[in-house]
Amino acid sequence: MKFRIISCLYLFFFFSCGPSIPSWVNTQPTNDQFWHGIGQANKILEKDARSKAKEFAIHEISSQIKVNISSEMEITIREANESLENMTSMFMKSRTNLLIPEIEFVESYESKESFYFYARLNKQKYYETLKRLRQNAAKTALDYIVEADKSFNANSFLLIQKAWQQILPFADEPLTVTYENRPAQIYSLIHLKHHQFTERIALVSTLKQKQIKTLIDRDNTLMVTVMDSKINERLEGIPVKIRERNQEFNFISGSEGTILYPISPIPTIGGHTVEYSFNESQLYEGLPAEGELLDITPSWNSIQIHVIPARAALHTTELNLGRPLTEPILKPMIKQAFSGEIEFVESNADIIMTIQANTKEKSRRTSANHPFFSYGSAEISLMDASGREVFFTHSLSDVKGGDFDSQSVAGIRAYEKMGKMVLSELKSALHNR
Repeated sequence: MKFRIISCLYLFFFFSCGPSIPSWVNTQPTNDQFWHGIGQANKILEKDARSKAKEFAIHEISSQIKVNISSEMEITIREANESLENMTSMFMKSRTNLLIPEIEFVESYESKESFYFYARLNKQKYYETLKRLRQNAAKTALDYIVEADKSFNANSFLLIQKAWQQILPFADEPLTVTYENRPAQIYSLIHLKHHQFTERIALVSTLKQKQIKTLIDRDNTLMVTVMDSKINERLEGIPVKIRERNQEFNFISGSEGTILYPISPIPTIGGHTVEYSFNESQLYEGLPAEGELLDITPSWNSIQIHVIPARAALHTTELNLGRPLTEPILKPMIKQAFSGEIEFVESNADIIMTIQANTKEKSRRTSANHPFFSYGSAEISLMDASGREVFFTHSLSDVKGGDFDSQSVAGIRAYEKMGKMVLSELKSALHNR
């Protein structure tokens, strides 16, 4: 009996001393001096339920803080071609991050299934802190602008973006500063300076060769010079993007303000376009808060290269079993395959193609039930006509062709196979020269 009484007293003591559920878990606090946030995260569904509950509590507080864009500010935003909805969202996101240190994390509670977090933000403290931070942001942003003006270079753009990120949490109301002895609304001033800086970047392009021939002209270069259009001086350290054949390449202007871009041989005739642009976004890769940057719309420039076909003289000797073919096989195949790249001529050629081909019978067929076999061979030679220099040779041998009715037709079958092999070798030699 005594044991039962002691056990009951122990159980009563254990459960009465266990953690009780705080009232704020089920009932939102009503103290009007604060914005309250209650965050809850399921332990099973969330990897880090404690951190998630805290994040939800902060979000609930921020959702209660209303941002009322002033009419003056709304006009300014629209004049800058910004979305009012997007700007409001960015204001709140950046402002919440800024005010996290002012949030009081009151208490947390853990149940079997969930984690709860209670946070609150004192309204009066919020408004006092906001006023102080707003004034500091305006001063810091103005300092960035003044520094950006001192010496125009790549860093000027970085400073303007930093100025923008400073005032972003407070851009719901106009912030007036004194710039060059005049009052200025800093939101508009930042947009104006960014536009002016962008307009100062001038890209001047020159081509080593404006007209080239397919396959043979390989030493062609695009030079882009980055200039400060305001004072007509070259700029070092400016990122430039070059786009060609659906590929983009990033460069930085050198000490002379120039970028050299080697243009690969162009295989097709007609107009070939190379585009280039000031790659402003590359300047901001190290900045935090990705997506909270001034709008960047690159302006593309382009230059045209006129591509004309190389001229080639094609000489073929095509024998079948030692006798000339009535109609050549390789010659028309080659002309067809290179019709968009090469103009075939009899004189004044850039390239001389020479192909000597023949077939032979190696052994007699043993019976009428077996096919005839012929074996083809070819010698391929490519010469630079201007210097009379042979730059490619290749031999094909033992290319087997068969036919049940004729030794000669077996030779034609060997030629059909040789044709594909000859084309493959010619394309490789000319395109990868």
